Amino acid sequence: MPKQVISRSFYAVRRGHQHGIYKTWAECKQQVDGYSSPHFRKFATFEEAQEFMNDGKVKLMDGKIKYERSKGSAMASSSSSNSSNNSNNNSNTGTTTTTTTTPTTTIKNKDTEIKADEIVYTDGAASKNGQKGAKGGYGVFWGIHDTRNEGGPLEGEKQTNQRGELTAVLRALEQSKKGTKSLEIRTDSQYTINCIDNWSIKWLKNGWKSSNGKQVDNRDLVEKILNLKKARPGKVFLTYVAGHSGNFGNDNADRLAVEGAKQGRIVKDVI
Repeated sequence: MPKQVISRSFYAVRRGHQHGIYKTWAECKQQVDGYSSPHFRKFATFEEAQEFMNDGKVKLMDGKIKYERSKGSAMASSSSSNSSNNSNNNSNTGTTTTTTTTPTTTIKNKDTEIKADEIVYTDGAASKNGQKGAKGGYGVFWGIHDTRNEGGPLEGEKQTNQRGELTAVLRALEQSKKGTKSLEIRTDSQYTINCIDNWSIKWLKNGWKSSNGKQVDNRDLVEKILNLKKARPGKVFLTYVAGHSGNFGNDNADRLAVEGAKQGRIVKDVI
């Protein structure tokens, strides 16, 4: 019986339907197929994939750095070159052919424009969400072998998934409050992103009252996040990543959140 060889790789997608780091080619392929000029690459370690996600650079064996061009871009260049050659060949035979120019696609997606120095994944969880006996937790995942990876239970009587999501972001900022590097916080909670980047602007003007005149839910957490975000030396960006989609960072943040809720204590996890 042939010996089974287990290969572990990481696929970093900087431009695609959903950017992120994936553990299988099938997941990566799903994000880049049909996407105009995707930018992706396979790596042997999660750290290398993270570096590529940050700045699009790939370290060579001699210590030098090169900018990696995606396979999609190379294919596009090849197609353009072939089209040009075909046009020239036709003109030589006396046949008039209209040359078709492939339009340049400008990526305007907010996520792809961000080039942060550090990336952290956050997630929240709650069994019996918002009900009696609910237990919530938060998860923060910085990467493989990072001692800041952490899961923990929620404080207070209100145990909801939304408070878990907000608490995770808060904890990531507490862990890096003196950081001078720019930080991208990736969350699968659109609610959290809206609270911090959008809704809070009106809430501050309205004395923390929502459009219906009632006090804003989870104000305590939102306020703390805003204050830490403002005071942090390095800039902070919140970006969305799809949950339960095979994204390595998000999956681990989710795992830590669930574990923190179950254990009812701080869980430190270095993988």
